[in-house]
Amino acid sequence: MRLTEGVMNTPELRVVVRTDASLAIGTGHVMRCLTLASTLREQGAAVFFVCREHDGHLCDLIETRGFSVSRLPSAHLDNQGEHSSTYVVRSASSWEEDARQTQIAIDALGLKPDWLVVDHYDIDEQWEGALRTSVHSVMVIDDLADRAHDCDLLLDQNLVGQLSTRYVNKVLPTCAVLLGLKYALLQPIYGELHDHVALRHGSIRRLLVFMGGADRNNLTGRMLSACLSLDRPDIDVDVVIPLGSNCEKSIREQASGHANVHLYRDLPTLAPLMAQADLAIGAAGTTSWERLCLGLPTLVVTVADHQVPIADEQHRQGLIRRLGHQDQVTESAVKQALEELHQRGLDVEWSNRCHAAVDGQGVQRVCEALTNDADTGEGSSYQISSRRPQARKRLLFTGGGGASSEALRRFLSGRYDVHFADADPEAKPYSVPPGAWHQIPFASESTFVETLGYLCRELKVDVLVPGVDEELLSILQARDTIGCEVLLPSTEFVETHLDKLISHSRLKTLGLPTPDTRPFGEHQNITFPCVIKPRQGRGSRDVAIVHSKEELQAHILLCRRQADDFIVQELLQGQEYTVMVAADRGGSLRAVVPVKVSIKKGITLRAETDRDGAVIAACAAIHAADPVVGCFNVQLVKTNAGDVKPFEINPRISTTTCLALAAGVDFVDVYLGSNQAMNPKTSGLAPFRDRLQMKRSWHNEFLL
Repeated sequence: MRLTEGVMNTPELRVVVRTDASLAIGTGHVMRCLTLASTLREQGAAVFFVCREHDGHLCDLIETRGFSVSRLPSAHLDNQGEHSSTYVVRSASSWEEDARQTQIAIDALGLKPDWLVVDHYDIDEQWEGALRTSVHSVMVIDDLADRAHDCDLLLDQNLVGQLSTRYVNKVLPTCAVLLGLKYALLQPIYGELHDHVALRHGSIRRLLVFMGGADRNNLTGRMLSACLSLDRPDIDVDVVIPLGSNCEKSIREQASGHANVHLYRDLPTLAPLMAQADLAIGAAGTTSWERLCLGLPTLVVTVADHQVPIADEQHRQGLIRRLGHQDQVTESAVKQALEELHQRGLDVEWSNRCHAAVDGQGVQRVCEALTNDADTGEGSSYQISSRRPQARKRLLFTGGGGASSEALRRFLSGRYDVHFADADPEAKPYSVPPGAWHQIPFASESTFVETLGYLCRELKVDVLVPGVDEELLSILQARDTIGCEVLLPSTEFVETHLDKLISHSRLKTLGLPTPDTRPFGEHQNITFPCVIKPRQGRGSRDVAIVHSKEELQAHILLCRRQADDFIVQELLQGQEYTVMVAADRGGSLRAVVPVKVSIKKGITLRAETDRDGAVIAACAAIHAADPVVGCFNVQLVKTNAGDVKPFEINPRISTTTCLALAAGVDFVDVYLGSNQAMNPKTSGLAPFRDRLQMKRSWHNEFLL
């Protein structure tokens, strides 16, 4: 056994990684451990590797990345490793011998490590238990869930069915378990590129071929042959030759004379190639999560039995197209799949689903689990507790176009994973990344509810926040099947206030002061000037101030709508307000944020929070008389005489909700009942910053 020079000094965190690479095992274990090690080092940790010198080991690569490696002697592999039915890589020595050699390497450091990270399919609870005395805590990285572990933290970054129950009775009750794609160990560059890559759609201009770090059966050559058989010199093909491949010569011969084929090897990352590709052909290994992160559609070949259920689940969720197992996939089948996709064009939703599945921040979350918990063991600087890391809530807003989406993302993305959906493909705001914006059908289309529900399940949405009037009733009807919390009041409340005439009648029955409001057929009894508006509508569409019966009739003609579709309403003189009212899931009023607004043609130009007691009291009275959960919006005027008169209720959030957020009121947190900022001195209402101003900017309309 040879120990490389460079014994660790005394840093804040000391980590030893036990993992291997070989022509049989592949390179994925080492590469993801390198990603974790590099991020830990950036945070001040010292990381040391213990690896066996199998044929195809990556010890030299690890050392070039600046890490010390204790090299265990090479040993005979009893079977074909990754290509076997069980993926068991047994060395000639027993697990006891491997544990003893690892212990010697750890003891040579002279310091007791805080963590031993194990990423190896041949290591189980017996080996881990034997190393307990040499380290403070043990972390296991696993993909198989086929054996028990003696560890404090377990990571399984895969996408498989019934993931949440995979390790029941396989880990200690006190073990923290990190499961799923949000913990995928990707190089930081993937997270950095995630928000900037374009979604793929339409024609295929560039292909990427990478069949994993150990391609002993030359799948790479088989895939390249299929690409060349298309006879499309206008399609560029990037081919990554696996490290240590014995097929490099034949691959280079294949590529010879084809100017559109570009060969690469020994790349530090595949991110740039993935970012520029339209479609990939690849193995179902750890690079699967890299491709998803960059929204890259992929034709997948499984090269190991344990990859089959993972690939099946990805295929089921529409993230990949599975071609089959390596011994089943023919060149003609690959060619046929490529031809079909080329003729049909890539569906942007395929790329969108991929992009939404992985955000590239998994390594940061794992590092937080390793470093942020309190000391629970003697002499341990960073021992993980039994608490499972708190997951960020994921929000989905419908009506995801315009400046309000940009503001919502700005104010909420630090606390939540924020996504937007809209029916208009041209509505995506400039600053919202592609992976956070999703196209859905219009509410009038039969597929609306089904598509929205599917999106909520795919994104694992915690709270759906509808923002479009036309969608509200359809969403409420499917509330129990959508699969997440829906931040909306009751169906009765929504039905009442979507119709402005019925809404006005309801407010009158509650004894609240309201402007004189009549159906169009009673317009002769209204005082001019007055307001004419549709009974159902939003955004001040077809709303006008008219000064005579003639103007009234002309407005009806110009709008090309039936007169019965309209109401006429007293024109109030005074200061207009838009007020966010928020109640928790128990129906308790938790927030009232009045906002003074200056409006032109239905667009809020200026807004300012205003802690006006009369306005707050009026909105609190509305909720008290008709208590509901969730958020709604009250439009009112405080008249020059000092009366507060609500003239419209929108049973959803509005644009000025952004100003409430900026003022310190998180309406999502309020709804979920977890807001800790409640001030008992203000009748249980959340405090907010007064006199905070918002001004509409139009610069985004002119970006080229």
